[in-house]
Amino acid sequence: MDEGPPVSLLSARQLRFLARIRTLRPTAELRWRTDGAGWSLDVLEQRKDDACRSLLKARLGSDGTIRTVRSWL
Repeated sequence: MDEGPPVSLLSARQLRFLARIRTLRPTAELRWRTDGAGWSLDVLEQRKDDACRSLLKARLGSDGTIRTVRSWL
């Protein structure tokens, strides 16, 4: 049976980071991309003119680290 690619779970620190994002911006859209080294996260918010505004771009490593590229937190 083919098991597929390995699945990495988020660390407690990463989960707290996501909870903070959800608390501060509950309507924001979270866009995920993944690779073998972890996840890339883009947090977007809809503006009144129907355009999306990027609020945060972060890199979440598979080792439990958070590397924020651009942050509003």
